[in-house]
Amino acid sequence: MTHRKIKDGMGKSWDVWEVYPSAVEQRMSGEHPAVHDGNGGTPERREVRVRVPAALQGGWLAFQAGPDRRRLAPIPDLWSTFPEEELLRLLARADRLDGDGQK
Repeated sequence: MTHRKIKDGMGKSWDVWEVYPSAVEQRMSGEHPAVHDGNGGTPERREVRVRVPAALQGGWLAFQAGPDRRRLAPIPDLWSTFPEEELLRLLARADRLDGDGQK
């Protein structure tokens, strides 16, 4: 996976990388441990399914600077070869996300 760092006009450093839904689903399915029923029975494994909106199913470009997060879909072809100025234009177009990853 390609990763870039850019600095905006305010001097804030942003990490930029690609995200694909299948990778998100794999990560989410392993995050939640087994749940005990409290009666000493066998722990139950729970799997979390993430519903990815249709517009994001082909993946997105993620931008993050500390708690500030943004997302741009679809992923532009050859984005990793773009000069920093072009990545900053993409950052300006990207959707801002709240702490839950929602627009």
